[in-house]
Amino acid sequence: MDVPRTAKAVVGVIAVVVVAGIVMNWVGDYRAASSGRDGTAATTPSAQATSTAGSTGKPAGTSKPTPRTTKPAATTQVLLVKVDGLNFRSKPSDQSKAMRGLSKGERVVVISSEGNWYKVEDSTGVVGYITSNPTYTQQAK
Repeated sequence: MDVPRTAKAVVGVIAVVVVAGIVMNWVGDYRAASSGRDGTAATTPSAQATSTAGSTGKPAGTSKPTPRTTKPAATTQVLLVKVDGLNFRSKPSDQSKAMRGLSKGERVVVISSEGNWYKVEDSTGVVGYITSNPTYTQQAK
């Protein structure tokens, strides 16, 4: 048995395990941050509006969503997206497929709050969910 070759193999395996651990930690941090479980206090909207926009009674993807027909009330909470690619999901879960990524600077209207999620309506009238983690949105002015 060649000791230097074995030692190199052991060091290589250890290096791979360490790198894999670091990457998995990064992935965990990203998931926690995107779902509001990173230890920061999730904010709840000060004013919640109710809407039936987008609820056509048909399965998702079978028709275009119904745009809101009334203007948001003066007390409606509007959020400004602070990052490019914020996941806009069909359900309030990080396991739910993202319908699209919201762009930095995009505005969304908060309909309600559900746990660590906001139910929001985008500028085209599509209703979906975003994380309530304040890292990714701020109150629009």
